[in-house]
Amino acid sequence: MKERLLLGHQITVLDPHREYGQWQGLVCIGDGMDYEAIDRELLAFSTEVRSRYKQRSKIPNYDPLKRTLLCDEFTQWSSHCSHAATFFEVCLSDIRKINMHVIFISHYRTLKGLGGTVGTADARDAGLLELELEAQVDPDTKKASPKLLGWLKYPGVSLKNRQRVQLSQWMKWEDSFLTLSQENLPDTVAKGERQKPGISESQEVIELKVSDSLSEPLKSLWLYAKKRGNWVTNKQIYKAELAAIKGKKMNDIRRYLGLLADAGYGEINEEDKSDSTVLFLAY
Repeated sequence: MKERLLLGHQITVLDPHREYGQWQGLVCIGDGMDYEAIDRELLAFSTEVRSRYKQRSKIPNYDPLKRTLLCDEFTQWSSHCSHAATFFEVCLSDIRKINMHVIFISHYRTLKGLGGTVGTADARDAGLLELELEAQVDPDTKKASPKLLGWLKYPGVSLKNRQRVQLSQWMKWEDSFLTLSQENLPDTVAKGERQKPGISESQEVIELKVSDSLSEPLKSLWLYAKKRGNWVTNKQIYKAELAAIKGKKMNDIRRYLGLLADAGYGEINEEDKSDSTVLFLAY
């Protein structure tokens, strides 16, 4: 959330159980278990997705405002919202092409409240980037705090093949987002976007700092594209035979490049392009 906010995203939080001061600095909907207000926002988001896709077909180089919707404990309140199922299906479509993004926070992967169908579960597994975070409990206070460790599952990858990841300190939870500024921008953004000619730090060192925050295969893909220094096609990456993407198909690599672009590590051009001709530029 910190990184998205600093990248210029308009962020809205849906949280019917928000406590005083939580999410301070962000637009919040649903206070006091106001499920009707949340349901209206779910409908509005789905409607905006359709509207943006219509605009995308009419406007050259369409680049609307970046929007991120955070749904806290979605599976606990989705059954109270009549538009939840449609909203969830919309989120599993390719909405990043129109700068729309959704983050779900939940203790479970259950689809309760969405019908729980096999088709929906398959779509979830194929379309969501999932991060399971671990917590540590203080033996004295019995309070849980972030362990900064977790398991990352890429879209289309089975749970048994998820990867162990370690989070950076800057990713720790904060109740307030009012104090965020360019000065506490994480290295993944600050070094990649704010570099100017004349900086004494070498390009190799900068690339290492940025890539260290990525897990495979994203790390290898970003480093390859960065070293090329220009737009690269999916086919070029595929033919590079990187060890991290061995056995992967071009549509898999395309999804990975989309994830890099979503996280601010580069730009992807998919306009009227097949899997092989998709372009990616690393920042």
